[in-house]
Amino acid sequence: MGSPGSPEGVPHRKGLHMASLGTYAYRPGNTAIHRMGASVKFFILLAITVGSFFLGPVGLGLGALIVLLGALACRLKPAFLFSGSGPLLVTSTFIFLLKAFRFTPPYFDSEGALQGLLYIVGIGVSFAGGALLFATTTSRDLRKTLMDLEKVLLTPLVWVLSKTSLPWAKRWERSFIRPRLALSISLMLSFIPRIFEVWENTELAYRARLGKRGIRRYGTLILLVTERLMEAAGETALALEARAFGYAELERAAKSRASNSAEVLDE
Repeated sequence: MGSPGSPEGVPHRKGLHMASLGTYAYRPGNTAIHRMGASVKFFILLAITVGSFFLGPVGLGLGALIVLLGALACRLKPAFLFSGSGPLLVTSTFIFLLKAFRFTPPYFDSEGALQGLLYIVGIGVSFAGGALLFATTTSRDLRKTLMDLEKVLLTPLVWVLSKTSLPWAKRWERSFIRPRLALSISLMLSFIPRIFEVWENTELAYRARLGKRGIRRYGTLILLVTERLMEAAGETALALEARAFGYAELERAAKSRASNSAEVLDE
């Protein structure tokens, strides 16, 4: 249990305050949604997103209700799903203004305002649904789901290529056997919580230094966050390299060099 004054669910021991879990970060639990298959949750999120944007107010309401019930079932405060959404709020405000106001001639478009409002709510529901997915699904489960999906989609193509005698078809067949696309997408998805973590840490540091308030602060924050994310991406690439990411290519290169060396010795 967390101590008084500490964030919910974050322990506090002997003056050492552990880092809180940010937006789109996994929160361990044993609820039914935590135990649900990642593929099922992924397709539910896809259905919520499609319904929120293309099925009008009914789809939007159903999507919001599903996300709300899911958050309550996982014992998560609905407000948690929107933490770190400050830039999204600013962007949504601009979208609403562009939809609601016309400048030639100047007038308020009530129909455009309604469409803009529905679009903004749809973005919010999709954002909250994504936060719920990441809060209840580990990156390993997401990667496994994507690999299984890629395998299902590519198996027919691999079979067709295996029946083709063209040299390029064989090369494509060998490249499609490995789930590279799923791995790349899973790495991208796993980096999303890092983006919010960098944003929140940068914003806290900016506030501590009494930076500018209001919308103007986002101009400075975006530059700082972009720089830090580039550094984080470089650190991630180095970590992947240290963990032998792409080991198969290195192994093939090593075998090729070994065979070339053996041929030189034989000569």
